[in-house]
Parts: sequence; C-alpha cells; structure tokens
Amino acid sequence: MPHPKYEIGEVVLLRSVELPHMNCEAAVLKIYGGPAGTKIDHEGVGYQLSVGGFSYFLDKDFPSPETGNQIMWAESALRKKHQPGEMGFEDLMFSLSSPKLLTLQPDGVVAAPPL
Repeated sequence: MPHPKYEIGEVVLLRSVELPHMNCEAAVLKIYGGPAGTKIDHEGVGYQLSVGGFSYFLDKDFPSPETGNQIMWAESALRKKHQPGEMGFEDLMFSLSSPKLLTLQPDGVVAAPPL
C-alpha cells in the first residue's frame, strides 16, 4: 500500500493552481487516503476525496469559496520544503571552481585534501 508523501506536523509549501492566492507555507494537520469518491468525516463535516491517493488538511484556515468549509488539499498541490544548505553561495561557487576535490567529514565539515 502506498504511503503519504508528507507527515503530520511537517511544514509544506502549498502551490494551488486553482486558488493561487492561498499559496503559502503550512503544517499538515490531518491526512486522509483512499480511492476517488471515498467519503470521510472531518470535524463533523462530510467530505469526498475527488482524486485517489492522499488528501491533507493544513493548519491554515482556508474556507472553500463554494461551501465555506475548510479546504482539503490534494497531494499534488503540496511541495516539500527543503532545508537550506550548509554552505553559503560564495563557498559553494569556490568549491565548484576549485581543482581540489572536497570531502565531507563525519562531523559535517567540508575539507580539501592536503596539497
């Protein structure tokens, strides 16, 4: 059985094509899964999965323009929020242009071999 791409509590990027004014960062509150047409009850409100797979409720209060109920987002509207890299841009560019090979040490420090 497939697993959801995101976990409860994970901060994701919402990227809606139909409602772009709602694009933002939000945390996953609840995950529902099943085939298209599956009926679910979320906080006393009935929902139906419009697409198969997983759908998510987020910590932002997004009322639906049609019903006023909170929107349940399809997995395709969400993106992973990646953590920033450990090297700054200048260091990265220097390491890419340098003929030396850099190695990542167990403690996370990037080091060049001795000359």
